[in-house]
Amino acid sequence: MTSTRNAAALGAFLLVWSSGAVATAIGLSHMDAELFLLLRALVTAGIAWALCRLVRSPLPRSPREWTAVLGTGLLMHVLYQAFFFGSIAAGIAPGLLSLVVACQPLLTAVVIGQRGVLAWAGILLGLGGLALACSPEFTGTDSTPWGVAAAAGALVTLPAATISQSRIHRVGVVANIAVQCSMGIPAFLLATLVLRPQLPALSLGTALPVLWLGAMIGVLATGLLYWLVRRVDVVTVTGVQFLVPAVTAVLDRMVRGQSLHTVTLVGMAVVICALFVFERSRRRRGAAAGAPGTDRGPAAAPRTHGAPTSHQSL
Repeated sequence: MTSTRNAAALGAFLLVWSSGAVATAIGLSHMDAELFLLLRALVTAGIAWALCRLVRSPLPRSPREWTAVLGTGLLMHVLYQAFFFGSIAAGIAPGLLSLVVACQPLLTAVVIGQRGVLAWAGILLGLGGLALACSPEFTGTDSTPWGVAAAAGALVTLPAATISQSRIHRVGVVANIAVQCSMGIPAFLLATLVLRPQLPALSLGTALPVLWLGAMIGVLATGLLYWLVRRVDVVTVTGVQFLVPAVTAVLDRMVRGQSLHTVTLVGMAVVICALFVFERSRRRRGAAAGAPGTDRGPAAAPRTHGAPTSHQSL
């Protein structure tokens, strides 16, 4: 029963998490990015604060804890979200953006100086596949170099936020989400007041993406990620997350009728293979070293929205 429940949770997480970029693209076709970001932050923070009060999630207590949580919130819920939304607003396909973000373990491995021939084979293969996948965005008639630059910004800020979050231990999971999501509200409110975007007409096309990203991605999918990291080994969660770009591309095709360039699909396949090669190398090195906690190293799965360590309370 437990294995069936874990498998169902993994499948639900993969499907919901992969839908985020598609929902973002739909919402951005009805409203400007700064307004979309503000509404999403308000929905996520509102739900998170309600849950925080319900489960009595412990808030930061010391100035040091507040600094760490707020700093992580700035990275994840302001900079990363701005780059992510900006990339899609510039014309990057959701599947390609998910592919770029999925390369976070490779970037983290380069930063920390990963060792091993197989690991570096995976890193180089992955980066080569990523360059191949992005090449149509620079050479085609509908090229979007600014979108690729924003996607690169998302790729850089995500591991920075993950590393920052890994240093937070005594703050509750729900409190983390609530405080960090609230960081985006004043930033995106200021951007909205300065840029003065046109208010969209209230419709299903405007309300559903906001509610989906705010509730399903910001709360449900993130909560599933936290739960899976506690109940299932990180390697399994990593393997599932590596499939996100492919599922996102399929969902984008089904929902919006958008398809990727053939070259991009080939590059995507290369990157996914490279990620599995890299993860296999990391597991081998961990087994050889006899380190029981290796599966939670910094080059492990992208604990995208600050997945907590096992001793963190709700």
